[in-house]
Amino acid sequence: RLQLVQQQSSGFVYYVSRTGVTGVQQELSQSLESEMAVVRSEVKLPIMVGFGIATPEQAVTVSRMGDGIIIGSAIVRLIEEAPTPAARLQSVSDFANSIRRALDASV
Repeated sequence: RLQLVQQQSSGFVYYVSRTGVTGVQQELSQSLESEMAVVRSEVKLPIMVGFGIATPEQAVTVSRMGDGIIIGSAIVRLIEEAPTPAARLQSVSDFANSIRRALDASV
């Protein structure tokens, strides 16, 4: 299947980091690192990793395995929980900045 992904893809490949439904998770998949090694052996495009990444620590861990990270559900949750448009903007901005600071500090 990975050979087909390589042949049929362009731009980047979105690697789903775990099975199940999307959403904020307490822990990353224990097998993610070994899975990524297998994917890297076949896929030469940049690999973006997503699905369940919700904390700066998780973002740093995943960034060491892939070429980028995708965070969705954690941001959607922040938007849903904020009472006003201004609070939504501030909450998402604060979260994005915390991810950026963690990634910058890990380099």
